[in-house]
Amino acid sequence: MRKQNLEFKFTDLEQVYNVNEKNNTSLLIDIKSSNEDPYSLSPAFESVIERYCWVPKNNSDVLSLDLSVQKDTKIYLNNKLADSSKIKISAKDGPQEYNFLFRKDDQIAKYSLVCLPVNFPPLNINITNSSMVADGNIFTSVFIVPKVVHWPLIIRDVIKYFPELKRYYIKYLYQNIRTRINIPKIVKHQTEKKLTKSRKYLPYIMMLDKFGVPIWYKMAGIGFSAFRPYKNGYYYGAVSNYPQFAIGLGKTVLLDQDFNIESFKQIMEKDIYTELHEFQYLDDDTVIQIGSKTHKFQNQKVESGIISIENEQKGTKFFMGLY
Repeated sequence: MRKQNLEFKFTDLEQVYNVNEKNNTSLLIDIKSSNEDPYSLSPAFESVIERYCWVPKNNSDVLSLDLSVQKDTKIYLNNKLADSSKIKISAKDGPQEYNFLFRKDDQIAKYSLVCLPVNFPPLNINITNSSMVADGNIFTSVFIVPKVVHWPLIIRDVIKYFPELKRYYIKYLYQNIRTRINIPKIVKHQTEKKLTKSRKYLPYIMMLDKFGVPIWYKMAGIGFSAFRPYKNGYYYGAVSNYPQFAIGLGKTVLLDQDFNIESFKQIMEKDIYTELHEFQYLDDDTVIQIGSKTHKFQNQKVESGIISIENEQKGTKFFMGLY
């Protein structure tokens, strides 16, 4: 599998719905596609929606677009003048963002189409009232059970994020695979539409624009949690093991504004496992984490909760166990 399929940034954030950029949306009247849902253009065309996406079913698929524009409007695709209003996008060239520019005299309109990899879950984006959609971005993820052919990706992630836990690799790999078998049985009734079983889906975390079109995604082989923004960029929890349903232990990965890994955070006390969902990074650089520790208390084996509050710049650290 090509490396760029596992993580990809389509555009810079400042280019997404830039309010300072004039866009004459009346130049583009409609975009139609002959492809069948859900492997077609998404969301449905509205002139105020400037970004669209396509998840191909197969690597040999082609997205056929028919652009309707005002008379005498020129169409540019990736800075090249198009000789027709009928455009074809090939799945094998993805992932990629295709940039459309429509020009008539001194008026211009800019739109884009994101072509996603074939192992991406189909995106069914339904916008009932575009005027009610707030500005901002959406942070989300999809939990998919990788097929056996993709299990090496789980192993790769365990080794990448947890090189210090070599003696636990087999144990954690087993827990990860077992969780991916058990969790879908628990949450299957939450799924609105059945996925086509023949496709080899992968789990992803992703940042979407306000209408649900991907800006950035990353394959989450070991399982990621709590993908959120913070003052210096973004963070997510990399899961080393799942002791039980919905409880992920591991370390939090801090990213910069360009989604590059900056550092890791976890409770650095002996025999303490860091739980990922409640991680907080405050504006004053205070880091709050919770964890657990198994130990003996009054001749019994007990599980204690741990709260860690730390600010490296101020040199302060608070550590408390709950028995």
